Amino acid sequence: IGNITFLKKNTSFIKSFKNKYNLIFLDYYHKFPNVNKDIINSLKIVNKNGFIMIDDIIKENTKNSFVSNTSYIFLEYLKSQKKIKFNYIFKRLEKGNFTKFIAIVKKK
Repeated sequence: IGNITFLKKNTSFIKSFKNKYNLIFLDYYHKFPNVNKDIINSLKIVNKNGFIMIDDIIKENTKNSFVSNTSYIFLEYLKSQKKIKFNYIFKRLEKGNFTKFIAIVKKK
């Protein structure tokens, strides 16, 4: 597949990477503090013009034990600090009346 490298690792592991990447896709544990660490560590290794895609962004506050709106809150915070810019892509409407999105993040 050319220059594509698939890594199934926790982003704590990728902190030690020396290379920069054009695209990072995060699909892991979506609760605090893990998701915040994943986003921070990914921002350190993404190229200046690269992107980070983050799966399962939920804007609503939900009581679901597997997901939370932590990543949404953190992305909005980083945006307010002018660290990133991003857009959401609709993924699906879940049972329990919450909507999942994928965030496409670009470092400023």
